Amino acid sequence: MTTLGKRIRVRKWIIITVISVLVLLLLWFEYLYLPIGVDWVQWFRPATLEFISGRSPYTIEGFFNPPWTLIPFIPFAFLPERIGSLLLVDIGLLCFLYVLYRLKIRPIVALLFLLFPTTLVVLHTVNLEWLVMLGLVMPPQIGLFFVLIKPQVGIAMAIYWLVVTPHKIKTFLPVVLATLISLAVFRDWLPKMVIRGNKTGYYGTFDISFFPYLVPLGLVLLVLAIRKHKDSFAYMASPFLAPYIGANSYSILILGLCKLWSDHINIAHQAGEEEKL
Repeated sequence: MTTLGKRIRVRKWIIITVISVLVLLLLWFEYLYLPIGVDWVQWFRPATLEFISGRSPYTIEGFFNPPWTLIPFIPFAFLPERIGSLLLVDIGLLCFLYVLYRLKIRPIVALLFLLFPTTLVVLHTVNLEWLVMLGLVMPPQIGLFFVLIKPQVGIAMAIYWLVVTPHKIKTFLPVVLATLISLAVFRDWLPKMVIRGNKTGYYGTFDISFFPYLVPLGLVLLVLAIRKHKDSFAYMASPFLAPYIGANSYSILILGLCKLWSDHINIAHQAGEEEKL
C-alpha cells in the first residue's frame, strides 16, 4: 500500500471514530435529559406488549390504531422504556429527514418543517406521524398500510391513490384483506375506536379539529390534488376531513405547505436559469 493510500485509510478511520464518538455522546445526552415520550409509555408500548403476548392491544386505553401499527414497535417494546423511547425519537427524526429528501424539499424549507411546533410535538411524545409520512414516499400498495395508521393524517392520500392509481385491485387488495383479517381477529377494534374517542379526549381536551366546518376546504384540496396530480394538496386535505385531530397531526398539513413552497422555489429557480441561457 502506498503512503497516500495509508493516509486516506487513516483519515477514513479518524472520521468514522469521530462520528461514532459524537453519536454516542448524543445518545448519552438524550438518555440523561430527553423526557420519555408520553404516548410511547401510556399507549404504544403497552399495546405492543399485549399484541406480542397474543392478547388484544385494544384493552389498552387510548390505543385504537390498526393492529399492524404495532409491528415496527416490537423490538423496542422489549427494551427499557427510556431507551426504547429515545431510539424511536431518533428514528422518527431520521424518517422525517428521509421523507424531506425524497420529496426534494429545499434545505431551508425542510429546516422550517423540522422546527415547527407540530413536528417537535410528534418527536417529543413519540407519536406516529413519521410512520404515516414514510408511507407517502412508498409505492401505494405498501404506502397504504402506513397512511392508514392514522386516518386523520393519511385518509385523503388513500383516496387520492384510489382515484389516480391505474391498478386499483392490485394496489388496494392487500390492505383490504389485512383490514378484514384484523376485524375478524380483533373484534373489539372498531367498536372501541368509536367508544374511546370520548374517553381519550379526542372530542375534548386534545381535539382541535374544525369538523365539520372545514370539510368543504378538505374536499377542495382533495379535488385539486386529483385534477392537478399534485399529492401535496392531498397531504393537506386529511386534517380538514377528520372529525377529531390532535395538534401533532397537523404536521402533515405543514409538510404539504412546505412541499408546495419548495416546488414553487424550484420552478422559479429553473425559470431564472433558463432566462440566463
